[in-house]
Amino acid sequence: MTQMYIVRHGKYIHSEEPPYDLGLSSVGILQAQKLRDRLAGENLGIDVLISSSMKRAIQTAEVLSSVLKLQVEIEPDLDEWRNQGVNGLTEDELASQFDSLPVDQHAYISPGPGLETWGEFGFRVCNALNRICQKYSNKTIAIVAHGGTIEASFVYCYGISPLAATPFMMRLTPANTPISHWRYIHKVNAWRLEKHNDTCHLKETLNH
Repeated sequence: MTQMYIVRHGKYIHSEEPPYDLGLSSVGILQAQKLRDRLAGENLGIDVLISSSMKRAIQTAEVLSSVLKLQVEIEPDLDEWRNQGVNGLTEDELASQFDSLPVDQHAYISPGPGLETWGEFGFRVCNALNRICQKYSNKTIAIVAHGGTIEASFVYCYGISPLAATPFMMRLTPANTPISHWRYIHKVNAWRLEKHNDTCHLKETLNH
């Protein structure tokens, strides 16, 4: 059977100036280590470890690779919504422009020149997930990526059009280093969600 374990990166240091993603913070490193220690005690039988190309995801995946005994495979199409830093807009400015659009137009209208729409983002990630699942059919796949990637996995696994899924995707709000687990059931040709946003490896004292 094909299984996907999708993990969001740990807490990271964000800058309003390039390069924007400064990598994991001290809390993010600890979160990744907590997840690594959890995986060391669980026999998940993971066959492949894939990360988006963003620094915070790669660093999280590298922490996990030591216990999974796997090389990290980079897949840029799993990257988060490609908007930060374009035309000098800050993250808050982009969010404000996006929120100013009519909700039923979020999937179609870009918040600025050259920026992805949510429909384009959803299709890109769903296409990447499909490509990965076809390549590693009947394998257990670990993916380290982003909140948007996890949200898009619901769109992909439930067969929802990315053009119709924008409000749904934005309500899932994954934490840092959670596990979302999907299992493909061949008898019914459908994905089943086994768990979502599982952060039991994090202590209450961690700021996640």
